[in-house]
Amino acid sequence: MKVTKIKPTTFRIDPQIKAGLEQLSEVTRVSQNDLVNLALKNFVNQQTLAVATELEDVANKLKAYRLTDPNFETAIAAIAKSESSNFEDPVEGALVKLGSQDLSFVKSVLNA
Repeated sequence: MKVTKIKPTTFRIDPQIKAGLEQLSEVTRVSQNDLVNLALKNFVNQQTLAVATELEDVANKLKAYRLTDPNFETAIAAIAKSESSNFEDPVEGALVKLGSQDLSFVKSVLNA
């Protein structure tokens, strides 16, 4: 059987929590190390379950959304409608007629 080597780890613990841990350790006769490990184990298990449940909910919502439009036809139609409208998109830019001097300048910059 493989034995896992436990490495010492340093944490900064709030003084009030540390005092409570010391008292609990004395009363229960359980080492502070064991109490901290138990508390962390419970916390990690609880949070893991909560996060897993949350992720499952998100996945279910995404699946339900995909079922409403499995081939994205609604989204494609919306994009097509938007692109075919007369709406001016500033990102598209505008055509500018260049004179011969402008073309010469552009060519000189490109060839530099």
